[in-house]
Amino acid sequence: MSLGYLRVLTAGESHGPQLTIFVENLPAGMPVLAEDIDLDLARRQKGYGRGGRQQIEHDCVEIVAGVRHGKTMGGPIAMVVKNRDWANWQGKMDIAPVADPPPRCAGQSAAAAFRHHHPQSRACDWSGAGQHSA
Repeated sequence: MSLGYLRVLTAGESHGPQLTIFVENLPAGMPVLAEDIDLDLARRQKGYGRGGRQQIEHDCVEIVAGVRHGKTMGGPIAMVVKNRDWANWQGKMDIAPVADPPPRCAGQSAAAAFRHHHPQSRACDWSGAGQHSA
């Protein structure tokens, strides 16, 4: 364990069931409340988005480990932000394998596919274009 920096790890995609966050290297006894984090999440939602999604989603964090009675315990903190829209994405973004998945088209490979008019470029799975929007 190194004490010289704060480490934040995230897992999850924007259309998945949840975003999981791990925060390491916070000292014991620091005040951490889900309500304070929720205020920052709400502030983020007032920014610019590509559509109306920012106005309809209201994210809330759930602290699931590392905090007791509103104070850090000295170990890693685990938090979860559930995707309330997950029901609309099930089937399209399931974690289980599917028989014929669309090709991944994230990052630089997408630009090359469109430039060379790759026949599969319209059927791409764009979920990898950004891990999450939080």
